[in-house]
Amino acid sequence: MAISWLIFSIISAFCESIKSILHRKVMITQDPYAYALFENIFAAIIFLFFINRSFFPNEFIAWFIVLISSLLWLSLSIIAQFSYKYTKVSIQEPLKQTRIIWVFLFGIIFLSEVASLNKFLGTLLIIIGLVYLSYEKKNKFGSLNNKGVLFTLLTAFLFAIVTIVDKYALNYFNAETYGFLVYLFPGIALIIINKSKKNSNILSLIKNFWLIILIVALSSFGFYYFKLKALELADASLVFPIIRSATILTVLGGIIFLNEKENIVKKIISSLIVFVGILLLSF
Repeated sequence: MAISWLIFSIISAFCESIKSILHRKVMITQDPYAYALFENIFAAIIFLFFINRSFFPNEFIAWFIVLISSLLWLSLSIIAQFSYKYTKVSIQEPLKQTRIIWVFLFGIIFLSEVASLNKFLGTLLIIIGLVYLSYEKKNKFGSLNNKGVLFTLLTAFLFAIVTIVDKYALNYFNAETYGFLVYLFPGIALIIINKSKKNSNILSLIKNFWLIILIVALSSFGFYYFKLKALELADASLVFPIIRSATILTVLGGIIFLNEKENIVKKIISSLIVFVGILLLSF
C-alpha cells in the first residue's frame, strides 16, 4: 500500500500530460463550451463502467460536498479551456504549478497536514521558476496582463480548492462513485449551456476531432480516477506534487509536437526549477 499511492500518482501525471497537450491542439480553433461538454460526459460514461461497489451516502454533508465540487469542476471545465485557447502549453504548464502552493497551504490549514522544511523549500523553488518563466524585460510585472496567464492562474487556484474538497469527499464516497458524479453533473450543466447558446460547433467538433475527444476522455478519466485512488491512501500535499511532475512531459510535448520553440531554453530551465521544487515537496 505504501507504494500504491506513488504508482497511482505517476499514472495520473502521465494521463494529465497527454490531456494537456491535446487540449491545446483542439482549443486553438474550437469552442471551449462544446469541448468541455464532451470531455465531462464521456469521462462520466467511462467512470460508470468502473462502478462495481458504488454506494450513495445518506448524510446531507456528503451531497453538499458533491454539489460544491461539481460547481468547481464546471467552472474549471470552462475556464481551463479558455486558458488552453490563449496560452501555449509550454508556458501554461509551469504557471499551473501555483496550484501546488495553494494545495500546500490549504492542506495545512484545512486538512491539518504537516509542514516540513522540504515542503517550504520546494514551494520557494516553484515560485522562483514561475517568476523566471513569466518575467519580461519590457514589462515590470512579467506577463500577468496576458489573459491567458490570468486564466491559467485562476484555474490553478480553483484546482487547488477542488483537490482539498476531493480529499475530504473520500470520507463519504469511493473513488468510482465520486468520480462519476463529479463529471456527470458538470456535463449535464454544459448540455444546458450549449443548448441555450445554440452552439453550432458541436457537430464540427465531433467530425474533426472525434478521436482526440475519445483520447482526452480516457485521459481525463485516468487522471482523475488515479488521483482519487492516490488520495485515498496518502495526504494531498504528498500526492499532488507527484501528479504535477507531468509538467516536464507536457512542456517537452508542447515543444516537440506543437512546435512551441520560442524561448526554448527559458522554458526548459524554468520547468526544471519547478520540477526540482516538486521533488523536494515529495519527500
